[in-house]
Amino acid sequence: MAKKSIVLLLLAFFFSGLHAQENKRQQSVFFELMGQSIVYSVNYDRRFFEGDGGLGGHIGLGYIPVQDFLGLSEVHFFSVPASVYYLIGKQGNYFEVGTGVSLLSIVDTKGGFHIGGNLLGTLCIGYRRQPLDKGLLFRAGITPFVALNSSGLFGLPFYPGMSFGYAF
Repeated sequence: MAKKSIVLLLLAFFFSGLHAQENKRQQSVFFELMGQSIVYSVNYDRRFFEGDGGLGGHIGLGYIPVQDFLGLSEVHFFSVPASVYYLIGKQGNYFEVGTGVSLLSIVDTKGGFHIGGNLLGTLCIGYRRQPLDKGLLFRAGITPFVALNSSGLFGLPFYPGMSFGYAF
């Protein structure tokens, strides 16, 4: 049920962006290192309303294959981070605060294990430099996260993240 809700939310997010060219809501694409995707991700971001600052959201995709030096295991790590945020500030300098989820999946193709569908709850607290029209984007902050799995509750309160991208 939670996976279906996330998929529907993501579809609504993307299809609502079809009007973005007409009403000039700010959009961007960025590469995030660490942060909400744990390792890295490529993200699409857009504001929900016109104007400087305000409410927005982003969704991304992360993938990293890892093979041990003996060739005994080949692990594929997938992440799908999605969040909503609010920007406070003016003239391209913002304090960013937000919340979201990251869907994580780990598959070992040689060892036969699959850890899938882990959902992390995340927060985002940081600085964003994003030009008002178009240009280079920079984000830096901390992304506390928490997860509940069969072992119990775990999390990291001060997980850093940094992003570079282009706003249009």
